[in-house]
Amino acid sequence: MPRGIGSFKTKHSNGHYIGFGAGIGAASGAILGGIGGAASGGSETVVSPAETAAIFAALGLAGGAIIGGITAAAKNSKQFVINGDTTNWKTFLSMVISYNAALKMEWENPVPSHG
Repeated sequence: MPRGIGSFKTKHSNGHYIGFGAGIGAASGAILGGIGGAASGGSETVVSPAETAAIFAALGLAGGAIIGGITAAAKNSKQFVINGDTTNWKTFLSMVISYNAALKMEWENPVPSHG
């Protein structure tokens, strides 16, 4: 059965978090920079609203990538290597079955909250 399976990961790759953070940061920076640049516009301004948006987008991109990197480091991602080995496959399956059984018990017997 596991012949074509190389490995499983429990979370996204680090690049996913970094890219997602960079994209959100760049978009937020561009919007805020564009709004701020347009609001402060006048005849004496040196930087146009579009340039302000581009500057803030670059800053947001860098900041978002850093935050994404920190988020990726904080995720406790695990990788299960199978490489076609039946023993590794059975170990992985028993772990998943145990985990699902524990979740089912929690779902069926919730701990009452005090608050």
